Amino acid sequence: MSDTKKNISSNLKRLMNENNINNSELSKKLGVSESTVGKWLLEKSVPRMGVIEQIASLFNVQKSDILEQYKSNNTTEDIITKDKYLLLSKYNSLNVIGKKEALKRVSELTEIDKYTTELTLAAHNDDTSEDQIDLMIKDFEEMDKW
Repeated sequence: MSDTKKNISSNLKRLMNENNINNSELSKKLGVSESTVGKWLLEKSVPRMGVIEQIASLFNVQKSDILEQYKSNNTTEDIITKDKYLLLSKYNSLNVIGKKEALKRVSELTEIDKYTTELTLAAHNDDTSEDQIDLMIKDFEEMDKW
């Protein structure tokens, strides 16, 4: 049953994302509570077969597309991290105005170096040569810019 829960959860997340539907919208379309949809997504429970048929109809897919493990043609592109899923879930819960504002803010963040450059962390070093001290000072100065 845990494989079934996992399959339903991941397929439902994928279909919701592809169709830009959030938990609230899905629950209304299926006539179930948001917490019920949340339990499916968190692999705590599974929908009854009648609801699976509704989901399949809603997303225009076969029941097997919900119940069975998803087989993708694009293996890396279809893997989504928890952070990206959370970001997409939050984005999908916004209305049209909120989505425009979110895109604007993300665009602004990508223009700020401290949010786009990789972080360099200093570590302990027993080398006390003048060159090494100069390098550490430069690292600290760079960190101050964050």
